Amino acid sequence: MSGHEAAFISIQSGSGAIDVTLYSDRSFAADKVAASSLRFGSKAATPLNTRLDQSEGKPVLIARFRPADAGIQPLSVNACLTGREIGGAPFEGCAGK
Repeated sequence: MSGHEAAFISIQSGSGAIDVTLYSDRSFAADKVAASSLRFGSKAATPLNTRLDQSEGKPVLIARFRPADAGIQPLSVNACLTGREIGGAPFEGCAGK
């Protein structure tokens, strides 16, 4: 994705769902993301739900996805989350699971 901000994510799977945590840093605020813009995996899945939380005193956004909707197979080693900040700037974060 050209002209996008890099975002740090982590991926956790279990109980038939994948949770993707989007972290804030000095140049990126997870609480300023348009949750409706989130897409994950090779099939660009939309989240089942999202919630804001805190990690080390900074906001994080946790989005839950169905593996089949995202095109994530059990042996997948990398997946990306894309979206837009509320102001419209695109971002992308990739991680292995």
